[in-house]
Amino acid sequence: EIENRLLALKTIVMLGDSTKFLEKMLNTDELKLFIEVANVLILQDNKRCKKKLINNLNSGKKDFALESAKLLIEDQNIKAIKFYANYIKRTKEFKATIRGDSLLNAINTIKALPILFDLLKFCYVYRNKIKQDEFSTLNSAVIAALKKIALRNYSNFNKVLKEIHKFIKKYDSQLEGINFLNIVCDNIEKAFFANYSTRLTIDNAKRKVNSF
Repeated sequence: EIENRLLALKTIVMLGDSTKFLEKMLNTDELKLFIEVANVLILQDNKRCKKKLINNLNSGKKDFALESAKLLIEDQNIKAIKFYANYIKRTKEFKATIRGDSLLNAINTIKALPILFDLLKFCYVYRNKIKQDEFSTLNSAVIAALKKIALRNYSNFNKVLKEIHKFIKKYDSQLEGINFLNIVCDNIEKAFFANYSTRLTIDNAKRKVNSF
């Protein structure tokens, strides 16, 4: 039955002018249908859909809340990022796909730094209590998110490195293995300047082409 509903949804979307109908369908109890409808409306930057997704975070319906968080995190919504971080801390569980993808992969906003560093501290404090895959850990996902943010621009790069160094200094005598973050800083620095050099080379090539 759900497959028929999904097929009907695709038909309705193709017909156009279906926004109001889709907004009503956000109230469905079918998770798959909800995801499809929300995806369509999010692409339209629908404000009612975003409001519904934010409300879902506190609905008590775990699956709907997590799927709503996923869509909102892709939109860099801080409430959703905070919700997901709190969910991980509350459940002490971190899930990633076989490829190591997780909701944290989508984060690229500098505004998420306080949440990510709070989660990083959680990683060290509860490292032996978190339910996670040994090859796709919460620690590595948080570090990957920090690196992604740092590589976006020079301002982010400076801010992220500064905060990592502050974090190391603050917890050096409290958290075991924290000095590994010095290597993380080196890797971020190398990656940033490698990207910067590549951009310079491309820009120089464009200027030469334009000068002909």
